[in-house]
Amino acid sequence: VNQIPYKRADVSKVKIALDKFLEINDNAKCVQDVLDARKVFNDAMEEFNTYASLAYVRYSQDTRDEFYLGEQDFYDQEGPTVSGYYSTYASAMVNSPFRVELEKLLPETLFPSYECAIKSHSKETEDLERLENSIVTEYSQLLAQVTMDWEGEEKPLSYVRGFMEDSSREV
Repeated sequence: VNQIPYKRADVSKVKIALDKFLEINDNAKCVQDVLDARKVFNDAMEEFNTYASLAYVRYSQDTRDEFYLGEQDFYDQEGPTVSGYYSTYASAMVNSPFRVELEKLLPETLFPSYECAIKSHSKETEDLERLENSIVTEYSQLLAQVTMDWEGEEKPLSYVRGFMEDSSREV
């Protein structure tokens, strides 16, 4: 993971890709137009999610790292906005005049997942999602600071937790 180059995801790229998708989708003459537009949006989402995941992994490796704490805070704040973009995209796909054709060409689980994304996102709750994200990050920092005396040494809870689930009672 540490060999993979990291840069902060550009949320504006996702918004630009969404706008491009919506424009092409609204003027689509055939199912291929929708599929081509879909690729543009999905590529932007994949880049955002890749960098967000990479930042999270590096943050979780060391919650004291100020740089990745800042990155985690960024994704905590921007994640709900990007979820809103995805919900808008999903709604356009669900309501596409080419939906029947799209359902034949795409995985059968895709449209139910779009419907779930639409139902699970609301612009009105984005601020609450941001707050929840911040609280979860703060909680993970607190847990990472918990240490215990283990066999005469101070060990982090994450280290000791592995032994708590060991099937051997000798541990």
